[in-house]
Amino acid sequence: MASESKAEPRLVAGRSQLLLLCRPFVGLDQALSSRLQLLRPWESSLPRDRFLAAHAAGIHALLSTGLAVVDAPLLDALPALCFVITNNVGVDHINLAKCAHRGISVANVGTIYSTDVADYAVCLLLDVLRRARDFVRESAS
Repeated sequence: MASESKAEPRLVAGRSQLLLLCRPFVGLDQALSSRLQLLRPWESSLPRDRFLAAHAAGIHALLSTGLAVVDAPLLDALPALCFVITNNVGVDHINLAKCAHRGISVANVGTIYSTDVADYAVCLLLDVLRRARDFVRESAS
């Protein structure tokens, strides 16, 4: 048991805790870890439910990346939770009714990436068309 407690994160004075449900990309992880104490259940020797129980009182915010599900059992395991953040446009993976009932605020990125995604899609389409044109020219000769 003593070895399990050593592996667990300790509260750092003056730094709020943020629960991560899965690994964020490196840049986001670095930016967050410079300001917050990140709780990463996948790094713990404890099963996820025991990890959450051990830290539940101090978890006021959680970040859902990669469509990690925020369902009723997870919300019930975090009685101090006040804020759910997702870096996705949609919130279908979050139990909004339960969050509303508990007074938990939910935020997502909205349409912030829409223009970038559209630009990327057009560039991919142009690349496909260019490759198709080159294939047709090579086949004809």
